[in-house]
Amino acid sequence: MSTKQERIEYRDRLVQFANDLGFDVELDSPMPDYDEKREQWKVALRKALDSGELSQKDFDEHIDDEQRPAGDCNYLESRIRVREGKGLNGQIATLAHELCHALAFGGISLFSMLGSSYNELACESVTELVCRACGVDRTAKTSNRILDYGFGAYLISPATVLVTEIILDNIGLKLEIE
Repeated sequence: MSTKQERIEYRDRLVQFANDLGFDVELDSPMPDYDEKREQWKVALRKALDSGELSQKDFDEHIDDEQRPAGDCNYLESRIRVREGKGLNGQIATLAHELCHALAFGGISLFSMLGSSYNELACESVTELVCRACGVDRTAKTSNRILDYGFGAYLISPATVLVTEIILDNIGLKLEIE
């Protein structure tokens, strides 16, 4: 486990790397543009409940789900945002994830043809490796997301290892796989 000061430095280096790639970074962004999506979510849940497609229990369980993602990467505006309230470890993980999108797994890259599930799995896999190198343990959170994409394991491929190495190299760390 790394110290808080080390993790602050890793986070700041991730921000600098994003800046070097031409992206502005907003930490603690309220991401207000997702408020409309949240309202649409509530309307869709209400319709599903009214039509009988969703039980009251499921409705109650999901009505307050957060509709803002942990972060996003906007290529057209050259901006990476990290949602407010993420905390230091969450900022590191979200920056690593969004940098994956900026570098390879998003936008108009060749990988975008493989679909969003593949790209999210690749980004979560790289995020886990970067977080481990930074001393941030996110195994439980990341593995839950991996299962949500319909896969049972991380994606370790030449592309994910390369993106991991690029990110780590730019923050002064090396990839070490046991």
